[in-house]
Amino acid sequence: MAIIPDKNPKALIAYYVSLLSLFPCFGLIPGLIALTLGIMGAKAAKRNPEIEGGGHAWFAIILAGVMSFIWASLIILFFVLAAAGGMK
Repeated sequence: MAIIPDKNPKALIAYYVSLLSLFPCFGLIPGLIALTLGIMGAKAAKRNPEIEGGGHAWFAIILAGVMSFIWASLIILFFVLAAAGGMK
């Protein structure tokens, strides 16, 4: 059992990219990329248990999903407030 899933690069990349989704200047784009790669990595780990990396993939899916929702909500809120004249 390896700590770093080197046989499942999609899960590993998703894990690190999902951490970028925490930063405001990056946010939404890395979150969506991590979400996609995390799902692909989880599917690969499920298909072949020898690959491992399911934990990294699920971490990326959860973190990227939550952060993508937050950043998308903030972007929508910004535009709604700007359209309503609330950002003077």
